[in-house]
Amino acid sequence: MTIVLLAALLSLFGCGLFALFLLRPQYIVPAIIVALPLEITKMFFPFLLLEKTVGGNSVSIMDFSRIILCISFVTFIIHFLTQSRLKIHGHKILFFSALFLVYSIISPFFIGSIPQRAWIETSRLGAHICLCIITAYYLGSIKNIEFALKSFIYTNLIISIFGVFQYFTGYYLWNEGLTTHGMNRINVTFADPNILSRYLVILVIFSIILLNTSVIRKWILLLSIVFGSLSLLLTFSRGAWLSLPIGIGLLLWYLRGTAKSVVIISAVIFVMMIPMASALSSLLSDRMASLSGGLDALGPRKDLIITGFHIYWDHLFFGTGIGSFVETAVNNYSFLLPYGGRYVTHSHCAFVTIMAELGTIGVMLLLLILKELYNSFVKAKASNMEPMRSYLLCSFFACVLIFVNAQSIGRLIEEPLLWVFMGMTIAIEEICKKNTVDNICSAFSESEFLDMKSKTCRYG
Repeated sequence: MTIVLLAALLSLFGCGLFALFLLRPQYIVPAIIVALPLEITKMFFPFLLLEKTVGGNSVSIMDFSRIILCISFVTFIIHFLTQSRLKIHGHKILFFSALFLVYSIISPFFIGSIPQRAWIETSRLGAHICLCIITAYYLGSIKNIEFALKSFIYTNLIISIFGVFQYFTGYYLWNEGLTTHGMNRINVTFADPNILSRYLVILVIFSIILLNTSVIRKWILLLSIVFGSLSLLLTFSRGAWLSLPIGIGLLLWYLRGTAKSVVIISAVIFVMMIPMASALSSLLSDRMASLSGGLDALGPRKDLIITGFHIYWDHLFFGTGIGSFVETAVNNYSFLLPYGGRYVTHSHCAFVTIMAELGTIGVMLLLLILKELYNSFVKAKASNMEPMRSYLLCSFFACVLIFVNAQSIGRLIEEPLLWVFMGMTIAIEEICKKNTVDNICSAFSESEFLDMKSKTCRYG
């Protein structure tokens, strides 16, 4: 395919999608959610190529999700400028995220150097904050939130089914190098099986939560639990294996009554999948057994985490600049790295990476974002709206699981799905807040309402 033909097809696709988003903005967030797992589309663009290859294949910085995000942002600007009724609520999550971005931009100047990857990482962070704003902006109704959740379930159910197929057939769409060491780790459309496992953990947890609602048919959710659990095991991702029990444990602690029984049944299904998956591969049993080794199970990652703490201690307040962990570790701390820096050099622990790169100030800003996310969850939960409480539980638990999972495989603020579900949490809070105000107003007669409107029912 020539560059000219590809450009023509992309232009046609982009124009059609732009027209759809302008006329039907409720499709924007679902389209982004569907596109996020399609990392394989990086292979289709012969421009803006990265130095790093995936399985020996050249890949671009562009993929379908980023193209859709760009189109969504342009659509958002047009809607914002032309439809005066639409507003962006000045949520504290967005405020502290903006501060985090500003600090990430200026932090390298405090240490007198600008890491090579600093501008790439800050651009990515800025795009993800825009993604959060777009998600919160367009998920302004229960129907839109349900549409987004359905998109996630259906997309990742298909991926999980293909993952099982991939394991049995050995058919890889890309990155065939994952078949080394006999594990045959599945990746489907992702470059990294660990990131696939993250999506599968969220799929299983969402399916468990939504079994208590009528938004998706029960048999589809049960299929998602079964195939999601089996595919999760076949990723051989130990961090994700631990994340799922943590998610199930949190659900058991939080839920009551029939909802808790559903969680227990789902947990039993997952446990039943373990011997089934172990029968398929003895290496899976060995990998599970390695978890009993405690900190030794971390392998070289333990040295990477220790390296991160040393970098943090030596650059306590400002860090070394966003995107600088690998460069700093290899140049100045190679004696701490596994095999002297000739092996893996990424910390794999997102919190340690942020400590090293952005120092105490960056960590405090991140904690403020997480604190406001929790506050948003608590405020929305207090409204007792159903099924919004279940949808809120999905969005908030997704953020929690991504944070937990990122401590073993990395990619926290770099994970676009985190910002999608933070935006969804903001949107749910706004819907619940509006519903509460409407309920208060409906409790008064018209004359009382007019008298108290300025005091109680302020719509802005």
